[in-house]
Amino acid sequence: MLDDHTTDSNHKKTLGIVNTLCRSHQTAVDMLDHAQIYYRNLMDQAGPRAVAKWDQDIEVIEAMRKYDITTMDIYAARLEDRQSASRYLASGTGNSLLASWMELSLAVEEKQ
Repeated sequence: MLDDHTTDSNHKKTLGIVNTLCRSHQTAVDMLDHAQIYYRNLMDQAGPRAVAKWDQDIEVIEAMRKYDITTMDIYAARLEDRQSASRYLASGTGNSLLASWMELSLAVEEKQ
């Protein structure tokens, strides 16, 4: 009896996964254009020198991560000014696109 129930439940899950995956795929496709525009705006606001430095830092760190995993801390958010470190972005005073993207990044990082 239990075997029949388990088999039936697994069969229903297998059939239902197609709809779930289709919905998830469509959501990802819908978000792609939005994410690309957001990324381009972020890169434009940061400037070419900052982007080049980020790329260089990432290449160096990814080469070193096999030997020292703590080098991956470069991906952690850092603020230069300790006064503003008390959640400058969360206070709502940074209203630029870059500031809102950084606030979202910090929120995601905190949830991990």
